[in-house]
Amino acid sequence: MTLARRWKGAAEVGNDRRSREPADKPSSRNDQSKQFLRYAGVGLVGTGLHYGVLVFLVQTLGGGIVVSSTAGALVGAMANYILNYRFTFASERTHRSALPRFVVVAAVGVVLNAVTVSLLLATKWPLHYLAIQGVATCVVLAVGFLANRGWTF
Repeated sequence: MTLARRWKGAAEVGNDRRSREPADKPSSRNDQSKQFLRYAGVGLVGTGLHYGVLVFLVQTLGGGIVVSSTAGALVGAMANYILNYRFTFASERTHRSALPRFVVVAAVGVVLNAVTVSLLLATKWPLHYLAIQGVATCVVLAVGFLANRGWTF
């Protein structure tokens, strides 16, 4: 590894060593595939937490559905961030640098999901809305992985 690569990003965020680009990203296709599977697994954990919080708040505490779903989404997103930061990407960035990027990628994912679902609905294909959502989820998963791998962490 070159010294220039090790110090990439220093001018962008100052002298904080942990804010620099990660030094070691998976290089082989096999390593990238394993990293993608970890990313997808983390997404399943986040989704499970989202639904778990939603059901708990509604069924046990009598919470409103929208508020409970929003709380679940926030818990799931926090879990996704922490697990992807540590487990999937083993990031060397500071949270001050990585977290805002994660939020941007997540927001783009929400918009991309809406656009994909809208476009597929507009085609008038005889697809069930859950099948359309499945396609949108795959698109957002792939784009989110590439963006988080290349920019966030």
